[in-house]
Amino acid sequence: MENGALILEGGSLRSLFTSGVLDVFMENDLYFSDVTGVSAGALTGANYISRQPGRTARINIGFVNDRRYLGVNNLLRHHEIFNFDFLFDEIGRRILPMDFETFQNSPMRFTAVATNLETGEAEYFEKSTCSDIFAAIRASSSMPILSKAVTLDGKRYLDGGCAMAIPYQRAIDSGFQKIVLVLTRQQGYRKLYTPRPVLHAYARYFRRYPKFIRALCDIPTRYDRQQREIDRLEQAGRIFVIRPQKPVDVSHTERDTENADRPVPGRPPRGRAPARSAPGLPRGITRKQKRRPPRSRGAGGVFYIVFYIIYICLYRFVPSFTARFTRCAGPRARQAAPPRSRRRFPRS
Repeated sequence: MENGALILEGGSLRSLFTSGVLDVFMENDLYFSDVTGVSAGALTGANYISRQPGRTARINIGFVNDRRYLGVNNLLRHHEIFNFDFLFDEIGRRILPMDFETFQNSPMRFTAVATNLETGEAEYFEKSTCSDIFAAIRASSSMPILSKAVTLDGKRYLDGGCAMAIPYQRAIDSGFQKIVLVLTRQQGYRKLYTPRPVLHAYARYFRRYPKFIRALCDIPTRYDRQQREIDRLEQAGRIFVIRPQKPVDVSHTERDTENADRPVPGRPPRGRAPARSAPGLPRGITRKQKRRPPRSRGAGGVFYIVFYIIYICLYRFVPSFTARFTRCAGPRARQAAPPRSRRRFPRS
C-alpha cells in the first residue's frame, strides 16, 4: 500500500472516467493509504475501498436507463432524480452486492466530503469515525434541487462539490508527500458563470440557508481558482494529476450508454474493423456517417433541470397548483392525497 493521498473529483456520470482509472489501480494492486471522494467520487471511491473493480461501471451503464434508478418519475415520487434508496438497498445488497466486510475492515482511510446547509462549508466524514458513512456518501452525492438533503447527526447536507470540489489542500496540510488527483475535466477547463434563472431558483429553494446560497453562487470562481492552483502545483511536481485528455462529453443525467464507451480518436473500436472511406469523402468517413444527422449531447440533463425548476416553482409558490393537480388526478388520487394544509414539498 502506498503511503499517499488519492483525491477523487465528482461530476455525476463523468465519474465513469474515474472508475476506469481506479479499475487499473486495482488490477495492478495499487492502493493508497488515504482516499477522499467528493460527490460521485465518493461513490466511486467506496468501490475502490471494497476492492471491487468494474462495479461502478456496471451500475452506471447497466442501470442508467432503468427508471427505478434514474428518471423524472423519481422526481415526482422520491423528490430526487437519482433514486439512492434503489442504489444502496436494491443494487447494493441484492443485484450487485457491495463487499461491506472488506469496506469496513480496510486499513485505508476513506473520507466523504459533504456541504453543510447551515454553514455553507465543506465537512469531512471519515469511515472510522462517522456514525453512518453511507449516509455521508449519499449526502456527498446529492445534487442541489435535484436531490433531497440528507440528515446526519442532526445536520442537513448536500453535494460536497458545492463548497469543495477538489479537496487537495487537506492532503497537503496532512503532510502527504505523494498526492494523486483524479479529475473529470480536461486541462484548461473553466466553469461558466451560473445562469441568472438558476441563481434565482437557488435563492428561492434554499432561502432558509443564505450561506449555502452564497456557496452555490461562488462555485465558478472557486473552481477556477482551484484549477489554476492545481496547474501550478502540478508544474512544481508537488502533486500528480490524472485527467481526461479531451472533454468527457457526458451530461449529469446521460442515458446514452454508447456515449459512455466511445472509441478513442484515431483508433477503431475494439472488435470491429476500421470503416473504409467512401469515394469523395475524407479518410475515415463513410457515407453512412456523412448522412447521419448530428445528435445533441446532454439535452436530457438540461430537460430534467428545467422541468424540475418549473415543477418546484409551481408546487411551492402557486397555491392553486396542488389543488388543480389533485382534481385532475381523479378520485383515487384525491382519496390517497393528504389534506392540502399538510401537502408540502420537502424543503432542503
